[in-house]
Amino acid sequence: MTYTPLSVTVAVLTQMGSATDKRLESILESAVRHFHDFAREVNLALVEWLKAIEFFTRVGKTCTQTRQEFILLSDIVGLSTLVNTLHDATATEKATSGSLLRPFFREDAPQLPPGEQISKDDKSEEILLWGTVRSAAGEALPNAKLMVWQTSSSGHYDLQEGDGSAIDSRGSGAEICVAISSSNSFVTRSTGGVVDRAIAERGRIWLSPPGPKECLFDVSAPVPQVLHIYLPSQHFSADTLGIGADAAAVHTSLRYERSFQDPLVAEIAFAIVSEMRTQTSGSRLLAETLAVSLAARLAHSHSGLSPDKDLEQLSHQGLDRRRLIRVREYIAANLESDLAIAQLAKVACLSQFHFARAFKAAVGQSPHQYVSAQRLERAKEMLTRGDQSLLDITIALNFSSQANFTRAFRVGTGMTPGQFRRDFARC
Repeated sequence: MTYTPLSVTVAVLTQMGSATDKRLESILESAVRHFHDFAREVNLALVEWLKAIEFFTRVGKTCTQTRQEFILLSDIVGLSTLVNTLHDATATEKATSGSLLRPFFREDAPQLPPGEQISKDDKSEEILLWGTVRSAAGEALPNAKLMVWQTSSSGHYDLQEGDGSAIDSRGSGAEICVAISSSNSFVTRSTGGVVDRAIAERGRIWLSPPGPKECLFDVSAPVPQVLHIYLPSQHFSADTLGIGADAAAVHTSLRYERSFQDPLVAEIAFAIVSEMRTQTSGSRLLAETLAVSLAARLAHSHSGLSPDKDLEQLSHQGLDRRRLIRVREYIAANLESDLAIAQLAKVACLSQFHFARAFKAAVGQSPHQYVSAQRLERAKEMLTRGDQSLLDITIALNFSSQANFTRAFRVGTGMTPGQFRRDFARC
């Protein structure tokens, strides 16, 4: 039989016959017509057709159990976006526009707490993401799962590196929930093989170790104030705690327990809440110091490992004179920077946990209290010069808002920044 550029299309459609799935039959017939129309429109040459077959063969060979290259091809030519747009045009649900998970989604990605780094690549520029997952009615959805993936500085996803089996930034965080105020709510938690029932009185603590988990909560009445604290694995490292314990071992050995009372953990939580309500210029420094103390407490009292004698016997002596001078000079030179506990500990050549304790023993103030006091003195100097606005001083000294700067200044001096500046001008 002799075919023509037009008759070959008819012959193929005739050979296809009928299918039990009419929708599938309609799609396949339309696909054949469009393929043939495309070849006729561009007058596709044999060598070009072979090149196309070679390309699709290479795409197929690149696919693995974790890497679906054909979806990437669909993304590149815009077909994925087109399909989603067609869906959104007829969708009955009122929500954000749809998106495909592939090609770089993977089921075995690690669970990480908010604020955790998703990449070990220290060459890439950091991107901070935050937000709220809401229902179609606009209500915040609890326990929503957010999946994020990004390329490294090489421009590749982990699935494209090597054989694609490695996952960048494995690990997850421990979660500590602390009741900030008492209530009559009866809380039942079933998770990790532990079933616990307790009244949510002030200071009641629930610890959830890192890793995937199924957790069932039943609350008899609303619990008005509960603080959720997430501790990434790096807070359990030797650099942080000053002990020789393996960070991963300590982190993963945190055990499920019934709800409990721990005065130190509770006080840490109360301090965090107080800082959240009335922020100061040293918020980051305070949060980091408290995180170090919390990690040390959990490692010592709530893990499956034996208490580390090195952790128990850390020196209570203050910083020696040379270390203290170095730290004070560094703070003075960087008051208008975002000081971190890790930086100060490095200047003192100590672990973060040891540094925080030794600094307070030497100075009589925690690093956060000392830095806040020094920034207050710097604020006075800047106010007396009169060449900067209150907003400029607020930003320079790392206060979150001018209102918080004014509040902290009033607490420290008994007057507002404006009153202080006017009184100095009268002198």
